[in-house]
Amino acid sequence: MAIVFLQKEKAQRNLILIFLAIILIMAYVIWSGFFKKEKELVLEEIPFFRPAEVEINFNVFKMPLLQDLREFSEIKPFEEKIGRENPFLPF
Repeated sequence: MAIVFLQKEKAQRNLILIFLAIILIMAYVIWSGFFKKEKELVLEEIPFFRPAEVEINFNVFKMPLLQDLREFSEIKPFEEKIGRENPFLPF
């Protein structure tokens, strides 16, 4: 009988420690989320990087390979009536 009571006390002690750890973690999260003041960012401290300038080489369009390309013929629209007036009616 004594062994059973000692095991229950040990299990309860472990559960109490786990419960206290959860309470402490929740208190820290609440404190850091609501009560802790955040450091204000000064724009001078933030490094500003300018992107590299882009140069477009238009001489590529003068290549002989691109000069030999032909345009597609224009696709004519479909002239017949497509579908039904009310597609939700049964056949």
